[in-house]
Amino acid sequence: TCEQLKIDKDLAKILLKETVSNAVYHNRLENSTTHIWVKTRKENGMLTIDVVDNGIGMDENVRNHAFQMFFRGHEKSQGIGLGLFKVKMIVEKLKGKLDLNSN
Repeated sequence: TCEQLKIDKDLAKILLKETVSNAVYHNRLENSTTHIWVKTRKENGMLTIDVVDNGIGMDENVRNHAFQMFFRGHEKSQGIGLGLFKVKMIVEKLKGKLDLNSN
């Protein structure tokens, strides 16, 4: 079933684009085939978006800094380190919660 949600369309678009782009970019640095799963669910009036990929994961030091402005989590990274920072800012603006898990 599909429930209607009220969320800023532009912010939601940026949130998903940055999250998925980050997963694709960093996975391509290590793997030849990228798989990304995006799952959404609504529970107790809260929207949860899970983005899962088949990348190598992040060590604890990278996880601790992943959402900081200008942080690049990989020595091969050529980005400027704003993607996940933007995700964090959007989630905060939407009064949401952000979790990062890695295995």
